[in-house]
Amino acid sequence: MENIISIVFKTYLLGCLFLGAQSIYTYVKMLILQKAVKKNVFAQHPKMKQWLVQRVVFWPYYLFVKTNPIDLFSQLFFSRYGDQGHIYYGTTGLRNFLNDIFKGKNRYKKFNVLTTTISLSSSFIKKMMDEYPGQNYPKYALILLARHEDNYLFKSTFVADDRLSEQRASRFELDSCQRLTKEELLAALDQMNQNISNTIVKKIHE
Repeated sequence: MENIISIVFKTYLLGCLFLGAQSIYTYVKMLILQKAVKKNVFAQHPKMKQWLVQRVVFWPYYLFVKTNPIDLFSQLFFSRYGDQGHIYYGTTGLRNFLNDIFKGKNRYKKFNVLTTTISLSSSFIKKMMDEYPGQNYPKYALILLARHEDNYLFKSTFVADDRLSEQRASRFELDSCQRLTKEELLAALDQMNQNISNTIVKKIHE
């Protein structure tokens, strides 16, 4: 009986050490992001610090009750698989690995890739206000573009800050992009801000 208790206790401590290292790593990454955007990220997500501590102390609960087995497998073995500097939560790491298996790691090697942040036009913001009243409306969009010959990839994410354009796109993010023609790409950009669409498209032709 004592041996069983000892094994359980040691397993619990090892889990605490492993999750503690992950929490510290996540906390440091959040501090770096906070410094880059010059905003208090933890103030915007007040429960983040509490969660980082709870997942260490109560890791058996999160592991066996709260976590999907496939999510757990993905996060244990594939959370840092892929492009350097990117962490994949949930099943995204496993999906990224499978994409590499079936599509190849160099599937975007010939693409010109551009990430930039654009200001949303007043007409676009007004349209959002009409469609979604009472929401907090973003003023910017983080744009991810890629091009190879006549193939265009496009993804936009609304953000509250305009200082996020230096992020390096991962293969998994490019996999999630829309595949558009040049005309469709210009139309999508024109909806958000027609004053910058031609300039941005020219950049991925350089």
